[in-house]
Amino acid sequence: KIKGVAPDANLVIIAAFTYEGENVFYTSDLILALDQCIQNATRFNISVISMSLGGSQNSSFCDSEDPALSAKIQEAINHNISVVVATGNTGGGFNNATAGISDPACFQNVTRVGSTNIDDTYASYGFRNVNFPDILFAPGTNINSTNMTLSYQQLSGTSMATPHVSGA
Repeated sequence: KIKGVAPDANLVIIAAFTYEGENVFYTSDLILALDQCIQNATRFNISVISMSLGGSQNSSFCDSEDPALSAKIQEAINHNISVVVATGNTGGGFNNATAGISDPACFQNVTRVGSTNIDDTYASYGFRNVNFPDILFAPGTNINSTNMTLSYQQLSGTSMATPHVSGA
């Protein structure tokens, strides 16, 4: 049996993506999901929000690009909920891992997470940037993860690293 970083943690899972023949994402859905976490923080003992999403690459803070989402994330933080966010990966037209990080990892007060290899070196695919010296790095390469068939598969990415920090 495989155990993760926090095997006794209780999870509250809120899907912010819809499936309409392909994954569809609306910022308004993410804001609603964050609001559900804030409203139910006491009831379900929510202390961490873990997010792996993004689609841009920024070399500076980007709160002004989406002020409503930034404000909702700050509201969660103000309610003593850590917001842990993957920095993003190369691909989809973003081929330089050091050019910047994706949003909302580039929002000012989130906990940013990048990815390392088994030898603790930076993963070549993981976004990072010198303007964000506070990025935490965690194992993200060839991580055992569950899949839709309730078995395991090995995956790599900052989305695999982020739960290590969230669980810790």
